[in-house]
Amino acid sequence: MYTRVESRFWQDEKMRTISDDARYLMLYFLTSPHRNIMGFYFLPSPYACFDLGWDEKRFQKALQELLQTGCVKYDACTHVVLIQNYLKHNPLENPNQVKSAIEKFSEMPQTPLFQDFLTILEQFNKPFMKPLIERLKERLGKPVTVSVTVSEIERYIDAHVRENTSQESNQEGIFKTEIQKINDKALEYGMTGITPEFIEDAEMRLSEGTDVELIIKALAIGATKAKGNAGAKCRYAISVLQGWATEGIRTLAQWEAKNTPEPKARDKPKIQDMTEIKQDKYERAKQKALQMLREKGVISSDGS
Repeated sequence: MYTRVESRFWQDEKMRTISDDARYLMLYFLTSPHRNIMGFYFLPSPYACFDLGWDEKRFQKALQELLQTGCVKYDACTHVVLIQNYLKHNPLENPNQVKSAIEKFSEMPQTPLFQDFLTILEQFNKPFMKPLIERLKERLGKPVTVSVTVSEIERYIDAHVRENTSQESNQEGIFKTEIQKINDKALEYGMTGITPEFIEDAEMRLSEGTDVELIIKALAIGATKAKGNAGAKCRYAISVLQGWATEGIRTLAQWEAKNTPEPKARDKPKIQDMTEIKQDKYERAKQKALQMLREKGVISSDGS
């Protein structure tokens, strides 16, 4: 799964005023292997501590800093984290993504943070998000369960581990073939291969439905137009893909339709030209007929 983290993350005033641990924890929340498409997911603190290599005290201290900044909200009773601006930088862009979000949402335990999440969703004026909002409102009508047993936590953890492992395995298998194809093309273009940055960008685009042939087309443009090493050419290709994405271009056929110029109507010959053409054809036909008559002896060579 791909998550956008803006470069201004490091210049953000809130991030500059907190400790290194708190910044690191924020990055972890944004890129955690347990995250989902909503930025609103089940995350027991022991699981986070295991991933980070921290003890509970260190985790809680960094978490409290983030809670004070308002960057995240965390329900300690149900072990759910909500990243406030996640959907601002990683918006749901189509009905299929909303469908996926509903599936993930259905797996979550009942939490008071549903109301906060509803507030976030209502900021976006996107009709295709209506099913998710309706599902959220349905669950808001249910009582909040504030007790989660150890066995329930274990089941959630186990389910998420299996799901993430399965999804990552399947996705890696699909992407590996496509990425290899792209890399082979890079070698054909005289490059030393594609960069890790380009691989990450390509995987993100493939997961969003971009045609591998379109990615290869962008790479060909980068290899031709960009000066420098493979890194420069890959960065150029990424910028090309970003431009196409803003235009809604995801397949090579769409690109060709947009970039192939419409055939120009041929200039009609002038009337005088048409007359000359007809006269020329008449003369050639006449001479051919005369030649045939001569060959058959119908007329003499002098035309009599």
